[in-house]
Order: sequence, then C-alpha cells, then structure tokens
Amino acid sequence: MDLRGVLREDILEPGDMPLYDKAPDQPAYFIHDDAIIVSQSRHRVLVPMAEAATRKASVDTLVFGLIQTVGDLGVRVTYDGTFDRLLDHFRSHDLPLACLIRSPKLNVPAPGDVKTLEWEAAPKDRFYCLTQPEHLGCMPIRYPGMQVFDVKGEPVLIEQRGFLIFNPAGILTVAVEA
Repeated sequence: MDLRGVLREDILEPGDMPLYDKAPDQPAYFIHDDAIIVSQSRHRVLVPMAEAATRKASVDTLVFGLIQTVGDLGVRVTYDGTFDRLLDHFRSHDLPLACLIRSPKLNVPAPGDVKTLEWEAAPKDRFYCLTQPEHLGCMPIRYPGMQVFDVKGEPVLIEQRGFLIFNPAGILTVAVEA
C-alpha cells in the first residue's frame, strides 16, 4: 500500500526550503525529526526538512501518523451506515471527498468513486476520510536518494523530507460503533 499519494508531492531544488500559504485561522501540521508539530502562524508556514534514514519509519508510516494525528485532533463524527453526514462536512468546506483510509478488518465500503486505502496499523474503531491531495497538503522532498556513508563506510540512503497538512478540514475522523 502506498499512502504517499494522499499528499501532493513536490520535488525541490537542493537548498530550497518549502514555504506555503495557508488559511490564517487554520493550524498547519507537519512532521519534523519524527515529531508532529502544529504551526499557528498567520499565513506562511516554513516547513523544515527532516532527515530520515531508511532504517527508520517508512514514508507511509509517517504519512499515516500525520493523517491520524490531524484527524484525531479535528472533527469527529460517528458512522451511521451512510456517508450523508460525511459528505455534508466536505461540501460545507467546498472540498471533494476523495479517499477513505481504514483497517482491512473494518468493513466500511467507500461511496461511489472514492478510493479506499487499507492500512494494517489503522485503528479498528474508526476510519479517515480525506479530500483530494491538491486540497490537503504537500509532501516536499529535497535531495531524493542522496547517498552518504556511515562511520564503517557502509552506504546509508538519506532522504530529507518535510510533511505538511495545510488544510486540516480536509481530514475527517469517523468513529464506528461496535
């Protein structure tokens, strides 16, 4: 499974630091050095690049952690067997519903042409609805595939990444009652 596709991806030139405009009254969440940080700045968000060796968490794990954190801090509704209230949430923010992320053990079919991604680590009591990547956030990459060597002379692939969700309204946490 590839969660990378839920965030828009930009390739940056070496030395560039991603800078994004966001809604002034909305927080922005990003991952830096394996910590999730919230920015309450008025308009511009500068996203620091985190260095992640391939031995650490996968990109999918980091992206899911960001989605789960933002979703669980935001709006939460209960699933009543229909997607009416969920679609109303996205319509009220003028956003399309594009993706549903759930545990493979959670049998909730996605409506219409909404894409379903299954993630083993996803909770079994809730799922996450996301808007399209261009309305949600960016996952900039700097120096993709840069190779460095550790003290023993072994090659280590280092990827410098910054993760950003600049529109938390684009993620909805949906609780499923047992």
